Amino acid sequence: MKVKLIIISIILLLAMVFACGCIFLEKMSTITSPSLEVDRGDSVVNYWAVIVGIENYESINDLSYTVDDAEDMRNVLLAYSNWNDSNIQFLTDANASKNGIGTAITTMTSKSDADDVCVFFFSGHGSRIPDEDGDEGKSDHYDEVICPYDTTGYLENVISDDELGGWLSTCPGNVVVILDTCMSGGFVKGVEGTIKTVPNPRVSNDAIAKKHFGEGLVERLKQRPISRDLNKAGYVVLMACKESKSAYESPILGNGVFTYYIVEGLWGPADANSDNNISAEEDFYYADPLVCKYRPANQDPQIWDGYGGELPLVIALTPVTGYMHVDSIEMELETITHGPNTFTNAVATVTIVDASDNPVEVEGATVSGHWSVATSDSDSGVTDVDGKVSLQSNKVKNPTSGVTTFTFTVDDVEKAGWTYDSDENKETSGSITYKLTEN
Repeated sequence: MKVKLIIISIILLLAMVFACGCIFLEKMSTITSPSLEVDRGDSVVNYWAVIVGIENYESINDLSYTVDDAEDMRNVLLAYSNWNDSNIQFLTDANASKNGIGTAITTMTSKSDADDVCVFFFSGHGSRIPDEDGDEGKSDHYDEVICPYDTTGYLENVISDDELGGWLSTCPGNVVVILDTCMSGGFVKGVEGTIKTVPNPRVSNDAIAKKHFGEGLVERLKQRPISRDLNKAGYVVLMACKESKSAYESPILGNGVFTYYIVEGLWGPADANSDNNISAEEDFYYADPLVCKYRPANQDPQIWDGYGGELPLVIALTPVTGYMHVDSIEMELETITHGPNTFTNAVATVTIVDASDNPVEVEGATVSGHWSVATSDSDSGVTDVDGKVSLQSNKVKNPTSGVTTFTFTVDDVEKAGWTYDSDENKETSGSITYKLTEN
């Protein structure tokens, strides 16, 4: 009898525990944790950008082509159907102060949702400062920074990777960062380019930051919380060079070397799978080898890719078909002297127009050609808003006056939806001969 009572008691106890558990779970299911609430977007992918280019700094050395970089980036984005001018904040010079950049990024991220893509582009100076929070590791004592307009000679008002990463981490969707700046070395003016770096008087010349800006930025972005369904927003960061290299701007290209080829790729050549869309990854892998071989820059671009798959950067509309041809080829020589030696190269400026001789419609056409006689090299470039592109030959050492001749021949012109009508060319090749100038 006692055994039966014990068994019945155990059964009743288990029944009570089960009932209480069900009530508890039912109540818990009605509770939503604020930390797990996620912006799930509106199923529409909008593209947002903050584009920054700074040439005329308030206190530090000026640059020459960084505003051109910013303008070219904005123009190529707006050529595609997924970009709207009202979604782009364009900051140059005095408008690109530290506060101005921070406010613009905050505005961008506050307007975007989980389906969207936020792009930050910066062309300007970079440098390094003493690491104040110790996040660079025991063996390293320096943070690397980008320099807004109001950066002082003692590198006050700079933007660290932690700060930029903190601003961008509030973007609920995907992030693309493109930085055409370098993070070590000194400000040097060379024969053919300017290094985009500012020395820090508080940091010794032999102090090289262990972790450069892009790497620190990525680590910051990785700290963004993962949503309940593990749909972690992705990021892609494109950098002009690694910590041991420098980023150049070139008077020949009229741009930063990295930006020039990034923009060139976005006009179409980077579309590796020919789907009329170009991802950030496609664009980088188009620009990377071209930047690496450009001399004297000797850059080494870097990419950090935290996006699963490829992140579309530009998406093309179905283009209107048209015909285009070569309107003119203008030739000029560039000569420099080093000691007893003279080095000369030619520049061919090719103008492309449509069937109505209008150059505007063929902006973004890729012109390919080859050099002959004095040199034997190939070259290609993308036309600007005036339908023009300048292509440079290799240099010739100690050319012979009246004999050394450079000839450039157009081999092809390409633009999505357009047909190159070579029969309508007014010129297909151009030549120029070196002649010694009498003093």
